[in-house]
Amino acid sequence: VNEDKNLFVVGDDDQSIYSWRGADPHNILNFETAYPGAKKIRLEQNYRSSSYIVQAASSIIIKNTKRAEKVLWTQNPPGEKIQYVLEYDAESESWWIADHIQEDMKFFPYKDTAILYRTNAQSRQLEDVLRRQKIPYRIYGSLRFYDRIEIKDMIAYCRLLSNQDDDVAFKRVLNTPTRGIGKKALEDIEKETFSNDLSMLQAAKKIIKEEPSRTTKKIESFIQLMNRLKHFLKDNPLSEFLPYLLKELDYKTYLQKKFPDQLQDKMSNLHELGAAIAEYSANNSKSSLANWLKDISLADSGDNSEEGGVHLMTLHAAKGLEFRKVYIAGVEDGLIPHSNSMEQEHDIEEERRLFYVGMTRAREKLLLLSARRRRILNNWQSYDPSRFLKDIAKDTISGLSGSLKEFISNLDEDDEDTNCRHLKIGSSVTHPTYGRGTIKSMDHDFGILKATIDFFDFGLRKVSLHHLETVKSLGGISYDYHR
Repeated sequence: VNEDKNLFVVGDDDQSIYSWRGADPHNILNFETAYPGAKKIRLEQNYRSSSYIVQAASSIIIKNTKRAEKVLWTQNPPGEKIQYVLEYDAESESWWIADHIQEDMKFFPYKDTAILYRTNAQSRQLEDVLRRQKIPYRIYGSLRFYDRIEIKDMIAYCRLLSNQDDDVAFKRVLNTPTRGIGKKALEDIEKETFSNDLSMLQAAKKIIKEEPSRTTKKIESFIQLMNRLKHFLKDNPLSEFLPYLLKELDYKTYLQKKFPDQLQDKMSNLHELGAAIAEYSANNSKSSLANWLKDISLADSGDNSEEGGVHLMTLHAAKGLEFRKVYIAGVEDGLIPHSNSMEQEHDIEEERRLFYVGMTRAREKLLLLSARRRRILNNWQSYDPSRFLKDIAKDTISGLSGSLKEFISNLDEDDEDTNCRHLKIGSSVTHPTYGRGTIKSMDHDFGILKATIDFFDFGLRKVSLHHLETVKSLGGISYDYHR
């Protein structure tokens, strides 16, 4: 600041959602302490959203204890009440959104519509349904699900297993994860391929037999891996294949070394791919890897990302944007707020700010959706509607109270039975989906007793007690596919 003390700052602590990038709402909250005598001008009028949306968003953000005092208001008309929808699972949630988009097209064209979600992995189900309904869409801030590097790696393995003549897939997976098979070895395989009119996989097998060396031993190890994968597919359900593949590759360790800052995001994408395979397997009696690959080939047939399409993005990517109509999918504890942000109050407050930012992207119409359950790999996990929903002003939203009552009545009622009473903070437990972990806290959500578990490979997750077993009861042994 110069000697004339000329300093002008504009900011909104309620929209501070990037703490991992160094964003800190206290820069605003403590400004007057750092610069006494500064004049404060509150910008409280919202020019974007309808009155119902402003009131609902305000009722959410006011619950944060550490925020600059302000009262949001607008002169815009009330508009439509916010609509809350509780669906059976993630697939029905996506179909509801797609059907509603088409029904509402007369009033809200595709280009005026956005679908927001907490994690990139959530886009898979939405993309699949939008493609099937021939609804054009564009993803912002990320790639389409099947274009993400970790997904392309897994699909390449699947393609090679289904067709040993797929040389493009062979070249992608031969050294992924890294096996010490260098450029020279690949050139030798390519030379053998062209000289003898073989596939690259066949050429690799020929080289192993005819030219044994240190490098060919590494190639032989790869061939043996492919054989194990082929035998597994033959003897086991398709839904169990991806967990087995990830374990055989030790793929998580590979991602941890290559993409340490993106590990959680990429593992979530892989879990979602596992859910896609399990979903396909459950819906098709004659499911096979080859048929599943044909099914997802829709993802690559034609460009569905038209300029005038529906906008898909994470809540973080939506900051600064606005749309006439907004859907927020996955409004559940574990997603909003995220399971990794449930232990510390300051993390919960940032998640609340993130939800507030998402809500205020909508100008005219806002729809919030939850699912009773979602697939994690090939297992189902039940979710509670987001704790933030309870804070929304009741006269601004429709569909909330009845849906929550219905949800609670359909949940298992044995959360606090005698089999769970021995569980306590610090207990070492196992979960059928998340594996082994330690109980960090226990509390009631919507009348249901839940435990927050720090799982070894999944981090913090909140789950119902009846899903848990103590490690002792299993003889101290737990199995986790990517450990």
